[in-house]
Amino acid sequence: MRTILLLSVCTSIWSLPVAAQGVKLGLKVGGSRSQVLGNRRQNLESAYQTKAQSIAGFYGGVNLSMPIRRSTHFAFQPELVYLQRGFSIENKPKRLRERDQYLELPLLVRFSQQGFFAEVGPQVGYFLANRTNETNFNGQDRAYSVEEHSEFKFSLGATAGLGYAWGSGPQVGVRYTVSSGRYTSSGVLAGYVGYTFGSSRSQKG
Repeated sequence: MRTILLLSVCTSIWSLPVAAQGVKLGLKVGGSRSQVLGNRRQNLESAYQTKAQSIAGFYGGVNLSMPIRRSTHFAFQPELVYLQRGFSIENKPKRLRERDQYLELPLLVRFSQQGFFAEVGPQVGYFLANRTNETNFNGQDRAYSVEEHSEFKFSLGATAGLGYAWGSGPQVGVRYTVSSGRYTSSGVLAGYVGYTFGSSRSQKG
């Protein structure tokens, strides 16, 4: 039911009456903190008898800004973003650290007013790779990668963010993403700087 609802929202956003003129290309790059969520976090913390910790990662990608007709403040903003998710949990001598790499496709609606903006929308992710480091009871370390079956490569989620864009093109922002994929759910807080090409110095929206 959740999948059907999310796909319905994606379809609705994609069908927005965007204007062909005024489409702009943007780039963004930054860092993130990610944390495991849901049942897997509870199971891990029960097994390790300690709290799971967030880990730092890389965040970056490209986007298109497509004005919605008859609106000076709203735009449709599809993106293609590289995102790292993961967590770390340790209760010596045991330790587990996972890092997943995903390619994300957020489909956002963005509201802008006097440079400030808010954005929200669903997203679909595709699993690229995993790196896991584990230390067992005996203090033995091992590193390995988890290969995913095709039916587990996709994730579904939602993103919301805030930021400020200068009329000349630069922007800064922060966003939070919750997604469910593989056998785990995760939350990612990302901060970024970016640049929108074709912006006007007099533009404030």
